[in-house]
Amino acid sequence: MIENEVNGTSEVIKNGPPSGIPFQNGKPSGPPFENGKFPGPPPFDMSQGPPSGPQFEKGKFSGPPPFDMSRGPPSGPPFEKGNFSGPPPFDMSQGPPSGPQFEKGNFSGPPPFDMSRGPPKGFSFENGNFSGPPPFDMSRGPPSGPPFEKGNFSGPPPFDMSQGPPKGLSFENGKPQIEIPFATQKEIVMTDYIRQSLDKVATSEGFKNYTLDIDHGSSIGDGFVGIMLKVIIKEVDSDKCIKVLAKVPPPNKARREMMQLTSIFKREVYIYNVLLPEFVEFQKEKKIPESKGFYNFPKVYYADFNDELDDGIIVMEDLRDSGHRMWSKYEPINLEHSKLLLTTLGRFHAVSFAMKAKKPEIFQKYKELDDYMTNNTDENFKGWMEQSITGVANSLGEGNEKVKAKVLKLNEDIIQIMKSCIDGAAAEPYAVVNHGDCWTNNYLYHYTKRGKPENIVLIDWQISRYCSPVIDLVYFFFICTDSALRLKHFDELLGVYHSSLKELLDHLGGDTVTQFPFTALLRHLKKFGKFGVIMAAMVVPMLQMKNTELMDMDFMAEKMKEADPVVMEEMIKQYMEKNQTSTTSVNRLREAAIDAVKYGYL
Repeated sequence: MIENEVNGTSEVIKNGPPSGIPFQNGKPSGPPFENGKFPGPPPFDMSQGPPSGPQFEKGKFSGPPPFDMSRGPPSGPPFEKGNFSGPPPFDMSQGPPSGPQFEKGNFSGPPPFDMSRGPPKGFSFENGNFSGPPPFDMSRGPPSGPPFEKGNFSGPPPFDMSQGPPKGLSFENGKPQIEIPFATQKEIVMTDYIRQSLDKVATSEGFKNYTLDIDHGSSIGDGFVGIMLKVIIKEVDSDKCIKVLAKVPPPNKARREMMQLTSIFKREVYIYNVLLPEFVEFQKEKKIPESKGFYNFPKVYYADFNDELDDGIIVMEDLRDSGHRMWSKYEPINLEHSKLLLTTLGRFHAVSFAMKAKKPEIFQKYKELDDYMTNNTDENFKGWMEQSITGVANSLGEGNEKVKAKVLKLNEDIIQIMKSCIDGAAAEPYAVVNHGDCWTNNYLYHYTKRGKPENIVLIDWQISRYCSPVIDLVYFFFICTDSALRLKHFDELLGVYHSSLKELLDHLGGDTVTQFPFTALLRHLKKFGKFGVIMAAMVVPMLQMKNTELMDMDFMAEKMKEADPVVMEEMIKQYMEKNQTSTTSVNRLREAAIDAVKYGYL
């Protein structure tokens, strides 16, 4: 209670400063006010006027932000156009206050932010998702549904965020920040279907009274589209034992839907059960020995997809037990290993050309192997690709403006460009079955005692497609090699590939001159080579990340399922910025773009 002694009277101030007392710059003047201060210790009740006390100067808050406004808003500068109006809670419909503690109308400082007195301007939610550009309008009410748990807005506006921001989100400068968790080793889910499939393998291999020892079969983050299980089948009463790998779709339904895992798992089962056995049979009819033909895939004990259960499994030999090893994904591949891979791809493509000519009735069905990736595009995928391409452009820095312009031109219609590159009809009469995913984690080398690579096995056939043979080549060149190798050996490696193709095709009764001359190879590189740069933009940054730093695919799939454009844009942006900022990624992407322009692919 403060008494007014102006004009010799005593008046209790209850609802604000006394009438007749002038204010200047938001503070009262004249007695009993000294320099605009009320007497008394803090905290101060500002419902009666401005505060007094040592930390306030001339009616203004002093000291560093953030300021406690729980007792009411300050008056006078630095608050202009957006002052709080009326009693608490405050109306911010005119915009947030201005001044040093506010940046462009957004809350500053580290999250979480106190919004108990009202939401920031511009915040709105639809079905639990952020809508519209920041700043956000929350005047329509709180969000509903996931991802808001334990910290949901409660009650009518104003909203209680005292428990912290919604789950999985924080705020900086008024924008939602997605906290993407790292990949972790998931718990093994052993279904009846998996167990029954492994029993079929054991029985077919002659086991009667056996045990199954099941463990994780790969490192964290190794499998983007499948879970690998290491299985030891052991006879109880003898030393009989085999070690196999079982590849199964991930159990998370959102991840299956996002990555179209049903389609691609079926594709790989089809390749192992139908295409590769027919390729082998055709070569054996022509009496092609294993040392001269294409037999470079693992032994598969069982491959199946059950439509009713929406589940599948591929059980194959564990090549690591026979000494096969992958090249490190962190290092660009060297010349010796590149030659072995390109020799093998040449042979694989040669079988396609030969069967296409000699067994057209069998080969016809392989022309239906379209591309699952570009057949199932959405705005999330498009946004992902566009930001990947932008990352390549950003890697170029200054002095490469012409290259940058050619790279960014891809974003004018990135999806259609990708589709045109892997269109089998557009590649005729030279289209063949491609492996589709020729990067270092999808083939294993076997070595001599002196450490020289002598054999290679291709795995992960889930995105095999019918298109130009150069798609496999540019995928490999721009993702797995560096500019130094391409500068010295690009033409040499093209020669290795085409010579290998010609040698086997001739033995299979084909004719390279008419079926795939070297001039046609060069024309296809010019026509479809840009596909290698596009895929490098997406894949190279992921290769440079440690497995423990890879994103949690289940989390990403759940977020994509919500399909909120603002959240997705921010999440993709954060992920790409994180992936594309390593020095190695920047250098590899820059080199890929410059070389693609030099070769005439862009």
